[in-house]
Amino acid sequence: MSERLADLRNLGPRTEELLPRAGIATPEELERVGSVEAYRRIVEGGLADWNVVGLWALEGALLDLPWNGLPAERRDELRELAGRIGAGEPDVRDPGFVPPGD
Repeated sequence: MSERLADLRNLGPRTEELLPRAGIATPEELERVGSVEAYRRIVEGGLADWNVVGLWALEGALLDLPWNGLPAERRDELRELAGRIGAGEPDVRDPGFVPPGD
């Protein structure tokens, strides 16, 4: 995996600035917490007014896919989770997330 967040597909300087403020400073940390938790930290922390495309970008970064190359079913799952996070639903978790090494 890359050494810098901005080296990951779909992520640039703005995301590289936001993620450390959300407690995620390396690609390995992003991989460990997953895209949904990273998105939740950014949105609930008031760090950015992101929509679901931000979540898709994080997911694509972890999978090394362009955000619009994610399978439609996964985009739909992530859209639902982003909506729940945006609505302030507590404890939103990604049922499809498996931490590395599990």
